[in-house]
Amino acid sequence: LQRLAPQRNSSIDGTLLKAANNLLPPGAERDAILKAIFENAKKDGQVESGILLQLRNGAGAETFHAITEDKITLIEGGGPPTNAARTNGRGRNRPVTTVDEEKIPMEWRKALIMKKEDNGKSKLWEK
Repeated sequence: LQRLAPQRNSSIDGTLLKAANNLLPPGAERDAILKAIFENAKKDGQVESGILLQLRNGAGAETFHAITEDKITLIEGGGPPTNAARTNGRGRNRPVTTVDEEKIPMEWRKALIMKKEDNGKSKLWEK
């Protein structure tokens, strides 16, 4: 029997980044792994806001800007929390970091498409 490997996508890359963030101590080794995962996503055109936010969560600001070649600007406190996971456990909102997905370089997101949501905002979706 032939095994079918799942095709990598932005959800898998985001999950790998989150796992590295949670399982590896901060430092050069974790930064190298985060960079490798990000570079694969970038090469495959699978970079979306979730990947960038997971990368930022695991890498320091300086490392994040180096890895993303200073092409991404994060908006700190960029909007209200959208779910309970974005509270501090006591019901109080904490600042939310967002990314303007339309400003992600096209070559980084070429495998994704833009789709207008009902509220008029654009959102990246996988092809």
